[in-house]
Amino acid sequence: MFKNKKILFISARFFNYEEQIKCKLEELGAEVYFEDERPSNSFLSKLFIRVYPRIIHEKIKMYYEDIFNRYREKEIDYIFFIKAEAVPKESLEKIIDCHPDAKKILYLWDSLHYNPNAKKVLELFDVVYSFDLDDCDSEKKLRYQPLFYSDPFKKEFECNIDYDWCFIGSIHTDRYKILRRLIIESKKKNFNYYIYCYYPSKALYFARCLFDWSFLSFTYKQVKFKSLTLDEISEIMSRSNVIVDINRKMQRGMTMRSIETLGAKKKLLTTNNVNDIKGIFPSDSVGYLERENVELDIHFLKNNVSKKNFLNSNYSVEGWLKKIFNNV
Repeated sequence: MFKNKKILFISARFFNYEEQIKCKLEELGAEVYFEDERPSNSFLSKLFIRVYPRIIHEKIKMYYEDIFNRYREKEIDYIFFIKAEAVPKESLEKIIDCHPDAKKILYLWDSLHYNPNAKKVLELFDVVYSFDLDDCDSEKKLRYQPLFYSDPFKKEFECNIDYDWCFIGSIHTDRYKILRRLIIESKKKNFNYYIYCYYPSKALYFARCLFDWSFLSFTYKQVKFKSLTLDEISEIMSRSNVIVDINRKMQRGMTMRSIETLGAKKKLLTTNNVNDIKGIFPSDSVGYLERENVELDIHFLKNNVSKKNFLNSNYSVEGWLKKIFNNV
């Protein structure tokens, strides 16, 4: 499927997941040309792309003009986009027109609610996948395809269980409120826990603190501005009995952390719709976490689950790539 195929892979940089995908494609025999979807990953650049795209529109057009010129003479078998948050429609049309025989794939690992630009370019792709079930229900073009876990989460660690539960993730939206309730509940019941709250920008963090004192009171001792590597996340998860997953309210689909929990063969405690996860996780390894009424079940947190019950190869990065490239 991938042997000697030339793939123009354009994706936002996101915690090194794009590098995991690129390396796996190359391992499977493809020749991959990677380009960052954004001209810059600075705080201001991301802000303008998401909130004030007109301000940065010309800069983005020039950036994609450079991409077009780099590959206009190359033979391309696949144009593979992840997210399509920044690319102007006219720039994408120009790249596609230059490679009329290339198959065009888009994967959305954000909900359309948070990525309005993607709606403008859906029609240009042969196939579009999304992890979000509600988006797939509302957009006929979209096919449902859950996310993946990368190779670090396949590792088998020989270590003690130090934590009853752990949370590792960005501290956006209402996550801090739920974590605060989890901490209070854990202290009452003497549960051990590990929390790593990441925030991508100091400027944005302090700006939010000015308007949300409750956020400041929780995060000033917790917040980190350096993200963990996937290997570090995998190692911490291996020392935890249960992995806590708190999804965005406007999203309905298994998060990356949920899939990584599957790869690590750990139990999942999630605010997501548990019915959407049935059949993917063993039935005794998923618990529902209410956002407002947080309760922790000692039996769920303490009891072990047999790793033999986890059948998860379809959700590895290799299995994920084979699925989305096989259907175009």
